Amino acid sequence: MNKKLVYTLLLFLTAMIWGAAFVAQSVSMELVEPFTFSAVRFAMGALALLPVIRVMDLKHGRGKRALLPLRQDRELRRSGLVCGVIICAASNFQQFGIQFTTAGKCGFITTLYVALVPVLSVLLLKRRYGPSTWLGVGMAVVGMYFLCITESFAVTKGDVLVLAPNDGTSRSIADVFAADKDVTSYVITGQDSEKASVQYIIDGKQSMTVFKDTRTLAADSVAMAMSILKGETPVTDTTYNTEKIDVPAKETSIVVVTKDNVKEALIDSGYYDAAEFTGL
Repeated sequence: MNKKLVYTLLLFLTAMIWGAAFVAQSVSMELVEPFTFSAVRFAMGALALLPVIRVMDLKHGRGKRALLPLRQDRELRRSGLVCGVIICAASNFQQFGIQFTTAGKCGFITTLYVALVPVLSVLLLKRRYGPSTWLGVGMAVVGMYFLCITESFAVTKGDVLVLAPNDGTSRSIADVFAADKDVTSYVITGQDSEKASVQYIIDGKQSMTVFKDTRTLAADSVAMAMSILKGETPVTDTTYNTEKIDVPAKETSIVVVTKDNVKEALIDSGYYDAAEFTGL
């Protein structure tokens, strides 16, 4: 069989498998958490590669893998670590995002790297590409238009994910979204477990907040201050490096509060009174 045809068919098969994976990613979110799915996904990929590596070694007459010089080995490990961190972050962002959009839209947006690579290469590396490359970039942009632009020529706002730094900001954003009919679903983070935001979480207007129990914080702080006043060494359980010294510290546990555990975390613990909220 013609080698060019074989390579084309293999690329086509790869694209089909890659595209079908988005459906599996979307459906799996009904069963497991995003990090769990990503961990299993990449573990399976690593296991699948092991026999391939072995076969390729035997095919090329390498019974045992040759050791690299120390310098090359360090560079390989460093580069591999950087690439691994980037891929891990990107994959998990995608996995979290696919919970709030369609598999088709997520897949197509992901493929926009095909368009971004030549654009960044021109801007950063001063490379030049022929008309066929820019034709492909144009087709990708057109596809993006049909997916994400509405008839009124406004960018679709239906799928929104906001990392808000605190509860006050989170509530303000939620109020703006509530007044915008184009926003159909959103996820907003928060922090501090303020009463108003607790009610927003109960009502489904805010996705989560971070509970830092001030009772525990105060007790830990007083205990450390008393130890210092007595000339004793405060009890610590970790250190933080300032790039000059390791500073001893005591960590106080936090709780991620969502609609599922808001009663257990904030009411049953005695931090707030149930009478202060509605809909519990």
